[in-house]
Amino acid sequence: MKYGQSNNFLLVDNAPAMVEACEKRFQADVNVTVRQGNIWEYLPFEQKSSLVLSVLSMQFMPTSYRPWMLKQIYDGLADGVALIFVEKILSENMDDLMVDLYYEMKRENGYTDEQIMSKRRSLENVLSPLKAEWSVDMMRTAGFRQVDMFWRCLNFCGWIAVK
Repeated sequence: MKYGQSNNFLLVDNAPAMVEACEKRFQADVNVTVRQGNIWEYLPFEQKSSLVLSVLSMQFMPTSYRPWMLKQIYDGLADGVALIFVEKILSENMDDLMVDLYYEMKRENGYTDEQIMSKRRSLENVLSPLKAEWSVDMMRTAGFRQVDMFWRCLNFCGWIAVK
């Protein structure tokens, strides 16, 4: 890691397989701590962070928790640094089309229809995506002064939000 000697990293995931993979990957890195659990168990942060990544995580939390989580993350960041926020979104008027295109992309990458539908069923009533502008509004309400989308692919978006 280029900046590993001067930073500490906390990786939190509630999936045992992801925790195991991270522990294996970073086992020799004394600056990386891997924890199984939910991020809210670690909020507020013990010290100001220079970057927080929230990648495909808040979409699994109840919508009512998200503003509180974003405010906690905002409060835990040092001034002038950022949150990288990636989530599945609801499309304005073409959600069905975006989902169909996403499934087609999965098929092109070797997934069977059975695997695709199995994954879809496993996410029902667990995954709750929002419209892109709702996520932006929540980040701005939390206090982020700059919010900009840096990536979009079908029904997924990534933003950088600067404190």
